[in-house]
Amino acid sequence: MSSSSVLTSLRELDAARLQASRTGGILREDDSNIDIVQTTNSSSVPICHLSTLLPFTFGDFVPQRFAFEFAVGIALAAHQMNVGDGSVIPILDGLSERCNIKFTVSFSDTQLNSGVALEHIVDQIGRNEGSPEPKPCAFVGAYSSSNSQPTSIVTSLFGYPQVSGSSTSQELDNVGQHSLFARTIPSDADNAVPMLKYFHDVLNVKRFAIVHVNDSFGNGFVIAFRRAARIYAPDMEILAIPLLDGDERRAAEALLQSGFTYVFCLAFTNEVHDNLMVAAHELGVAGDGTHSWFFGDSFVGTLKGRSFEPGSALHKAYNGVGMLEVAGGLPGDPAYDSFVSELEKLKNPEDLEYLGSLFPQYNAPQYGSSPPFIDDDTFLSTALQSTYTGLFYEATIALGLAACSAMSGNTLRGQTHFDHLSDGSFTGVSGKVAFNTTTGTRDPIGATYQILNYLSEEVGGSVTFGEFTTDKYQNGEWGQVREYIFNDGTNVAPPDVNTMLAPTADPIEWVIRIMVPVGLGLLAVVLVYLFFERKRKQSDTLWYIKSEELYFDDPPEIIGRGGFGLILKAEYRGTHVAVKRVLPPRFRENNKRRFRNSVRTDSTEKTTLGELKESDKEGDKDVENVTDNIGMKSVGENSMPHILTMTGSVREGSNPLKMSSNGRNSAGEGTRRQLRKTFMREMRYLSKLRHSCIATVMGAVVEHGMEPMLVLEYMELGSFYDVLHNETMFIESSVMLHILQDVSQGMRFLHASFPQVIHGDLKAANILVDSRFRAKVSDFGLSQDINSSGCTGTPYWMAPELLRGDCVNTTATDVYSFGIILYEAYSRKDPYDGEDPATVLNLVADELVHKRPPTPNNMPAQIESLMKDSVQENIDRRPTFEEIDLRLQRLDSDDLVAKGGGSSHFGQRTTSISLYDIFPKHVAQALREGRAIEAEHHDMVTIFFSDIVGFTQLSAELEPRKVADLLNRLYTKFDALSRKYDVFKVETIGDAYMAVTNLVKEQESDHAKRIAEFAIEAIKEANETIVDTDDESKGYIRIRVGFHSGSVVADVVGTRNLRFCLFGDSVNTASRMESNSKANRIHCSSAAAELLSKQAPELPLRSRGKIPIKGKGNIHTYWVNEGSKSGVVEGKDDEVWVPKAKRRSSGRQRQRPSLLGISDARKSAANFLLRPLDRLKDKDRNRDSNSKSSEFSLIRDSHNNSNHSRSISLHSVDLAKVVEQLGSSDDSSGEINFGGSSNTGRRSRSNSRS
Repeated sequence: MSSSSVLTSLRELDAARLQASRTGGILREDDSNIDIVQTTNSSSVPICHLSTLLPFTFGDFVPQRFAFEFAVGIALAAHQMNVGDGSVIPILDGLSERCNIKFTVSFSDTQLNSGVALEHIVDQIGRNEGSPEPKPCAFVGAYSSSNSQPTSIVTSLFGYPQVSGSSTSQELDNVGQHSLFARTIPSDADNAVPMLKYFHDVLNVKRFAIVHVNDSFGNGFVIAFRRAARIYAPDMEILAIPLLDGDERRAAEALLQSGFTYVFCLAFTNEVHDNLMVAAHELGVAGDGTHSWFFGDSFVGTLKGRSFEPGSALHKAYNGVGMLEVAGGLPGDPAYDSFVSELEKLKNPEDLEYLGSLFPQYNAPQYGSSPPFIDDDTFLSTALQSTYTGLFYEATIALGLAACSAMSGNTLRGQTHFDHLSDGSFTGVSGKVAFNTTTGTRDPIGATYQILNYLSEEVGGSVTFGEFTTDKYQNGEWGQVREYIFNDGTNVAPPDVNTMLAPTADPIEWVIRIMVPVGLGLLAVVLVYLFFERKRKQSDTLWYIKSEELYFDDPPEIIGRGGFGLILKAEYRGTHVAVKRVLPPRFRENNKRRFRNSVRTDSTEKTTLGELKESDKEGDKDVENVTDNIGMKSVGENSMPHILTMTGSVREGSNPLKMSSNGRNSAGEGTRRQLRKTFMREMRYLSKLRHSCIATVMGAVVEHGMEPMLVLEYMELGSFYDVLHNETMFIESSVMLHILQDVSQGMRFLHASFPQVIHGDLKAANILVDSRFRAKVSDFGLSQDINSSGCTGTPYWMAPELLRGDCVNTTATDVYSFGIILYEAYSRKDPYDGEDPATVLNLVADELVHKRPPTPNNMPAQIESLMKDSVQENIDRRPTFEEIDLRLQRLDSDDLVAKGGGSSHFGQRTTSISLYDIFPKHVAQALREGRAIEAEHHDMVTIFFSDIVGFTQLSAELEPRKVADLLNRLYTKFDALSRKYDVFKVETIGDAYMAVTNLVKEQESDHAKRIAEFAIEAIKEANETIVDTDDESKGYIRIRVGFHSGSVVADVVGTRNLRFCLFGDSVNTASRMESNSKANRIHCSSAAAELLSKQAPELPLRSRGKIPIKGKGNIHTYWVNEGSKSGVVEGKDDEVWVPKAKRRSSGRQRQRPSLLGISDARKSAANFLLRPLDRLKDKDRNRDSNSKSSEFSLIRDSHNNSNHSRSISLHSVDLAKVVEQLGSSDDSSGEINFGGSSNTGRRSRSNSRS
């Protein structure tokens, strides 16, 4: 071998593996990702194989040079770690002595197709242990985010770390989906920081526009820019202009109207870029010498290899544009120059031949007869096609260093490997490589960025563009490489806003040029005003509600006392609504009638609003705020509980509609007229404000001589505060998460509205909840004079800056209030409960103390982090509601684990009344969203019944509380068994316990066995349960059990107090099996016995012969778990069950072979991936895997000779672990009623839900 050969370690390790595979010398321990390879000298070498996923072609057999450069950089990194070569990365010096792991590499062509990439992953993970084709230790890649997103879900699921050097999507920061994914490149959001600092620090720009694609990529960039501006450039003004498909001109028009001259553009494809720049040039906002355009790295390649006509619109528009690009090192940096030098050393025959053997092989003319680029003199030269080569080199180094520190003995587990990677750091070719310990994304502070300046050059009658690095960003600061040339051909940065034209030398001409447009403009304004005034009056009729259309109970039913004042329930056009007073009351001496808190009486009489005109407008002690704690009262409420508190502000400001902390106790006539006028203006806006997570304003009563009244949609459960303080209500984590998501989405909508709506008094009491547990933000409005001396809010929920007197409500103060709501939600208590209000508020406002509510013990870590971020003292570090919404949307209720480690449930009791406890998730979700529930047919389920022997006598002898205690103790044990055997509990009514299998979860292969084993242990638990804990002489409980297997149809019936109903003769038969059973015995039908003999042949069955069954005649039944396991039991008709079908007489049942040699927890995931693998090749067909619907049932039973109906509730079953990883379903439960046994006239409908 030539002395010039470099990659000797890789060739030797590949040869050693091949030899060991022939002799069985390759071992891999369970749950380990590393191979122990026996060498010819009887020593063993741990080898970590790094499998690389790159687009060597785009599916057309045309080789892509950049991917081959990436591959060579990865191979070089593996070799340098093997031999401890620190010539490029100092930390590698001597690594071979400190770490006994060696590294090998392989390359797979993804063809830029996620389906192909997944096929490679599943194929490699499924390789047999000891195969000459190695199983991976970790994955390097993929290239694009669209490939990395699905592949990292799968690699994380199977326990393999994956590191990319180029995928930048923010979606990859979702640790729930991509738990073992990392990258040596910052995310899209992180790229906003260096670009913002370039504008602000280098170009001295104070305002710029973002023209962006209107998707998660573009919108995420906008959020990131604004968040970065709060930290690094508070004086920066940012204008977001969405770029709609096919309407590039509209974006250019918006830019023209703004007057901004600096633009950062995020778009894709040459066509979109060209169309946008042509439109911008035509409108004078590009190519005019005054506008400067910069692009994100999606602009890469847009101008490469293209030529333009001199003087064309594109020539002028593109000249002088810039692009921000993250770089894997830059020429002139010592580390990068050393890296390129080492790559050039690989251009020797031996190494090129070896690399060629690793590259993908295709027999296609486009690909070439020999490995691509091997014979190209420019390959691996200083002119690397992509600077990302250094980032993939660093990705390999990061995996290797982490493996060395994470390996324990001969074991390297994927999670441990990733943990060490995310915690580690080193100096690479592009700067310091450090990772976010949660997401695995590279910290942008240590990354290298460059600004590329594109300048035109005319050659041979056409124009081409060259790119030049003008500035580089390292260690958080920009440095100049060469001067940047702007669109006007100079190096002088133009102003960031258009300046007005200077007057001409002729004053008369100047006056004409000014006055004529002004006069025409004024005329146009008058005409437009008259037109819109007419339209306004027409539109007002849409929300005007006549007083006679509202009907109230007599006396009126008071449903709340919110910030708007007294809240009454009314009926409007057949619909229940909530009616609120909207202006401060006039105080009167004589009050003939008062509204008092009441419930609806038996009277059906209704009272119209007109008949309530003389109602009490002063208020009395019955309608005062429920608390005397000033910290719990909205500012302005203390002396006037009826005041309208429509908080919120337009940034331009207007007169306050909510009384502020200026001490006014009543509204004078002048103020009332102004408030009434303001209210009318706001109603025109509020009546059009529609969102599923904000309370709908249906209209208002505005009539002469009457107090204006606001009419809102009626929310059945009242406020979120009422729900939290209802001690009988148990809230599942899934319901709580949905409520918080609703609040964040509602607030996000309000803050994003134009004009912007600031709530100003956000708290649980101002969040309403309907019967489907949908939460809606209420008690908001628009008007708040930002220049007034007062501020709105409830002190305990008010941000510290407001308490200190900075009385301007902002989006940040709303976020602070949301943080306090999180405390309310998980503690179910008022903030600072029992503490002195004055002391608390002083400590909250204190800039040194920073008093905040403590985090509740049952608050999940993710929510705790969100709460702490929301109530930070520094308003710039509080998240926006956009960020809050995204963080909550990424959470799954199954991931919400309380700090103590238990489930994050909320409530004082274990009885549940939420939808998610009454119904399974898919049904609860459908009901919550108002969708119809269709019947579900189940071909085969096994239904279990049991009851207590002698329960009637026990009930007569024992006190009721002791009977309840007996049943509670017994059924607590049964519930534990149901979880153990994955049996679905249906309901307990009196002494009856019903359960079922293969109903809400697919258990086709063992549902009868599960019921039988459950029944056996149920009898044992019952026999160990004492009847009366105070009198042991009463003995222990005995039960009788019966079960049957057959088909059922499940459906939801009714419109009020909904129940799941199960129809079918199978339930009746199961009940008959129980009623004809005997004490401590298990009785089953022949259908169940036949299934049981196949699913659990080890369980003996004894024939009972034919016995009379009510409504069935004489049928053959069996006793379970009685008799011999190996022969016929003596007795006239008590032979051991022998099925009609032939079965094996002995020997263990054949088990399905182990899949891929992986743990059981991953088998179902592997099956899921392998079955549709051919479809994964088409990325357009990728869809989320929907879990099988849970199904429910209702039956009617006449048990023995008693006629009593039973109410049965179903409890949910956990779904498979793999489904939890990819988007799991929540636990849920339902209720089922025993109705009549007849199914006459009922038709089953096929299940159409997924």
